[in-house]
Formats: sequence, structure tokens, C-alpha cells
Amino acid sequence: MYWVGWQLGGGSPVPFHIFNAVLHGFSAFLLAFLIFHLGAGLSDERRRTFAGLALGAWFLFLPINAGTVIYTYGLSDILSAVLTLWILCWLAAKEKIGPWDLAVILFIFILSLGAKQSSIVTPVLAF
Repeated sequence: MYWVGWQLGGGSPVPFHIFNAVLHGFSAFLLAFLIFHLGAGLSDERRRTFAGLALGAWFLFLPINAGTVIYTYGLSDILSAVLTLWILCWLAAKEKIGPWDLAVILFIFILSLGAKQSSIVTPVLAF
């Protein structure tokens, strides 16, 4: 990913900032989706929607998270967060996990580990 950003920008950090911002926005969306699905026990769908949107926005604008977007080398953190949230959303959206689901989750987990080694906590988060 760093090589692609370097090639696109010719040494400029702008592609990294753009890519970081897009991934950060997508991770906020995934968090909102996750909260919406985890709140399925709530009878009021408006509360679930509000909770998902509020926590997604909080994640999006939290200074420590937004600061990672500005940092060029924050790409590994953001990519790891997106992939980890993707796994959790996949698990939350499914009523029954099949063998193909496990294969996709394992593939995403390997990509997440490639992005950042601290992604090893993904199985613990999923449990």
C-alpha cells in the first residue's frame, strides 16, 4: 500500500492522506453498522440507528483517531482497524457462520495481520 501511494504521488504524502481519510470514514461506517446490529435486542429501531450514527461520528471525530489520519504512517493502524471492524461486522450480521464465512474471516484476518501485528487481538474481540 505504501508503494502504491508513493507511486501515485511521486513522493508526495497527499495520496496517503486521502487514502487514510477514506479508510477512516469507512471504519466509522463499519462501527455504526456494528453498533446497529449489536443493538438488535432494542425494540426501538430509531434508538439503534441513533446509537450507531452517534458512535460512528464519535469515532470519526475523536481527536486521537482523526490524528492518525493526518499521520502518513498511520495507514497500518487505519487499515488494521478497517479489517478488524469488517470481521466483527461480518460476524454480527450473520445468524449462522458457515465454512465459507470462516474462510473469508480467516483471509481478512491474515490481511489484518499483514497490516499490523497487533491485529492478533481480533479473535479475542470476536469472542
